[in-house]
Amino acid sequence: MSLSAYLSMAELLDMAPSTLYCVKDLDGRYLAVNNAFVERTGRSSRRDVVGKLAADLFPGELAIRYHQQDDDIRELRQTLRDEVELITEANGQVAWYLTTKQPIFEGDDLVAIAVVSNALGSPAALGAEHPLRPVVAYIREHLAQPMTVEELAEQAGLPLRQFERLMRRTFGLPTKQYITQVRVVAATELLRAGSLPLADVAVRCGWYDQSAFSKQFTKVVGVTPGEFRRGKG
Repeated sequence: MSLSAYLSMAELLDMAPSTLYCVKDLDGRYLAVNNAFVERTGRSSRRDVVGKLAADLFPGELAIRYHQQDDDIRELRQTLRDEVELITEANGQVAWYLTTKQPIFEGDDLVAIAVVSNALGSPAALGAEHPLRPVVAYIREHLAQPMTVEELAEQAGLPLRQFERLMRRTFGLPTKQYITQVRVVAATELLRAGSLPLADVAVRCGWYDQSAFSKQFTKVVGVTPGEFRRGKG
């Protein structure tokens, strides 16, 4: 598919409000974006986004991760599939998305990168009678405590295998990875909120020590907790 075809897809994907779409040049500047992408940046129109870099639109700690991914694609010239990552919402909070980045070639030359990010299932979207509502509440209320998948299945009143299938279908992730994402988001909120020591952030969000917290946080977010705090938008 040609670069022009990728560019024209932005308006087509305006009909998918939970899907973020953009095309970047090799310097990382946005060539095309859909409306959902514009909304997530807090801008009012495509004109406010096209020509900008991720660092111009997103908090520094997240932009670093996006640029690192682009560097990998330029080097490897391969598609990056199903990367779970944090993206800023219009209200300034962060949420989880599943991202695929596709290199665009003209002949043998890499000319641009297309990006599609889909929002993972949101707890807010669960109906009042959804069996996972008590599970979501339990996880959020007990982040500092160890929890097992079996324990959460009991909270939902479901057999273990059925519970695991429902978690994956609803949130796009296995249960343990979903717990990690909730803990990481909680940690980002504490890091943005003030100067709570990193060791205390770790304990409040369910890690047994600061080292384990830093290792997991860096793996997921792409920067250390300290770097995230210093670069907060």
